[in-house]
Amino acid sequence: MVKTILEIDYGSAQPATVTSSVFRTAAEFELDGELYSMESTSLLKGHYVLRNGTDIIAEATKPSVWSGKYTITYGNVRFELKPESFFRSGYKIIFRDIEIGSVKKKSVWNYSATMQIPASTDTVFGIFLYWIIFVTWKQNNAAAAAGG
Repeated sequence: MVKTILEIDYGSAQPATVTSSVFRTAAEFELDGELYSMESTSLLKGHYVLRNGTDIIAEATKPSVWSGKYTITYGNVRFELKPESFFRSGYKIIFRDIEIGSVKKKSVWNYSATMQIPASTDTVFGIFLYWIIFVTWKQNNAAAAAGG
């Protein structure tokens, strides 16, 4: 069973619809005629991949289940996603120790967000970044609802 999770209007780029599996942490989208898939390969270890067909084009790894930080590799470039703070749900996008962007929730009631990243950022990579944060927010909300 598949459910649409978000519509992305990425500036001048063609909008993308990301569809998500209900029973596992995976999603896919089509952009410029190319099909991309995103999935968690290990829920406890926080490892996510972005694929174009069978080729892995980006990976995100959480160093610890207790950490909110992710290390992301896209091509030969490494980025970090870091929580703004313990009390806030936003994330900073870090490249070479410099904050180059951010993702912030618009409301505590839903997953609408504002993402600010450099204009030169590939649309595909921007969607992957947002999806990782979206999944993290959902997991955090589920843990809070379960009392953990």
